Parts: sequence; structure tokens; C-alpha cells
Amino acid sequence: MAVALVNGAYPRREVVARGLSHKLNGDVVRPFSCVEDVLASSMDYDAFVVYNNFEKKMSGLDGVREIRRRAPAAYIVGVSAVPYMERRFLPAGADAFVLLAGNEIAELGEVLLRRPMRSGNRAAHPVPIDQPAPASDPAPTPRPAPPNFDQLVYTLERARLLLDFALNNPDPDDLQRYGRALLLEIERLLADYYRAHPHENRLPPTG
Repeated sequence: MAVALVNGAYPRREVVARGLSHKLNGDVVRPFSCVEDVLASSMDYDAFVVYNNFEKKMSGLDGVREIRRRAPAAYIVGVSAVPYMERRFLPAGADAFVLLAGNEIAELGEVLLRRPMRSGNRAAHPVPIDQPAPASDPAPTPRPAPPNFDQLVYTLERARLLLDFALNNPDPDDLQRYGRALLLEIERLLADYYRAHPHENRLPPTG
């Protein structure tokens, strides 16, 4: 699967692209800084992940509309930190929506892995998610992988953003919401590590 990831924030888009490629077992995830750049490309991708953070450039919503116009069978995922933006992304032409809540790589990976089978921008006959694979072509069994450097960098980026947000916007409700999401992400990262290194000693919980 080849994925175009359109995100106006650097270096975040590079981190997300690397982490998502790992989540997709090494599939190609090419980052673009704006919608105009992806529209100027060959657009030969199985899926497009479109954020909505482009300031004065074409918005993510307009980008989804234009991608849908040029590639009617493309699989498109809209991404935003604004709640209820799916009410705008889906009518614009997105197939799915992910709300930024601290674990976008995992959520995007799950959404893309569950997408209907495609060949480039040409849709194949979709297979329902709960339908078992044919016996002659069994689906591969996913294997948990230990966390790598990209995952660690992404988690540290989330921690940095949370601390910056807390220092400049001391809202207890927001801090608790983002802090809980970050804690869950760190716990998943550590669980993967200790599953891959069972002989390592975990630090005892604090408090």
C-alpha cells in the first residue's frame, strides 16, 4: 500500500510518516507539506491522509474535495484536532476521520489496515471487515514488534507538545485529557518494549 500523508506541520509530518510506515509493516508513506503539492504529484497512491492545518494554503477540506474529484475511487482519511470535524470531512468526500487525541499513528494504522482493498486509485470489490479471508489466500497474522526509534521520537514529541501546552494554557480539563492520552501511549510503548525484552526489570510504580 502506498500512502500520501498531507500535513502542514514540520517536523511532525516526518515523524508521523515514519511511524505510520512502521505500523503498516514498511509500506511507503510519503509526506507532503500541503495539498497543492500532492495534487501536483502523480497521485498514484492507494490512500490519502489529509490534515487540516495549512494556514493560508488550500484547506484540508478543499483538498479532500479536489482529491475525490481527481481520484473518485481513492481512500481518503481526514485528520483534525477539532472535535466534530467529521461532520465536514465526510460530506467533503473523506471515507474516514481521525480526531487527534495523542495516538494518531496507531489510529491511522488501524483505519488504513481496515480499508477496502484497492489497486492504485481503482477500487476493487471490497470485502467486509468481518468476513474471513479465502482459504487459498489467508490473511497474514500481525506480529507485535518492539518499539523503534521513530516510535520513541513520536512519543517524546507528544510529551513536548503537552508540556508546552500546559505551560501556556493552564486549563486543568485539557491538561488531564491530553495527559491521559499521552500516558496511555507511553504505557503501550513500554509494554511493547518489555514484551520484546522479558528479562528487563521494570521500574516500580510511583506513589
